[in-house]
Amino acid sequence: MKRLIALSLLTPLLLAACGSAPAGNPDPTGMNLSIGAAADDSASSVTVTRSITPATAGTPATPTSPAVPGTPAVTKYAVGPAGPATFVFTSRPGSNAAYITSYKVVRASINGVDQGSGSVVVFKNNTYVASGYSCSPALGPDQSCAFQDPTAKPANGVPSALISIGFSSGLSGLAKSINSNVVEDLDIEFYGVSSTNAPVTIRLNHVIATAIFNDA
Repeated sequence: MKRLIALSLLTPLLLAACGSAPAGNPDPTGMNLSIGAAADDSASSVTVTRSITPATAGTPATPTSPAVPGTPAVTKYAVGPAGPATFVFTSRPGSNAAYITSYKVVRASINGVDQGSGSVVVFKNNTYVASGYSCSPALGPDQSCAFQDPTAKPANGVPSALISIGFSSGLSGLAKSINSNVVEDLDIEFYGVSSTNAPVTIRLNHVIATAIFNDA
């Protein structure tokens, strides 16, 4: 499942470091940060496969052979690799740049049962979100146009590098305990700082992680 969540984060900021505000859209308040976040959680799943070896009946002893004991049924589980949810951030035209530095789960439910919110902010490596300008030559995801670049103009920023989070990896144990599928529904907040040193918060709702249960 892929969705684009447009976010306008209005924080007291200077104009973008690589140019002025978009023509026809002046920013007299100096508030100019707008970032979209694409969440692709289609791969955030893990497969749990159950195999059952049936019990066998024993045989009694005979005058010519000893007794053979029976064996109980044996249940085994095979857990496949857990795929991560991935997130990409993109600035809208004229937006400041930002760094995404951490995230927190602010709401979670599992199979429809509320799990409350996380209490720990998880810190990651800085992920740069380029400002909402294009210039020549084209830049990569870890760069923004220079402040005085004459070719800079408002445009959608270069998409950031992927942030991958393996939410599904912790669901396999529950799937084994209930012998059924598990669906986790998460609201996540990403935190960071803009290029003008203002705090950034971006919330994404209903990110899905699943454990898919099968019988061999």
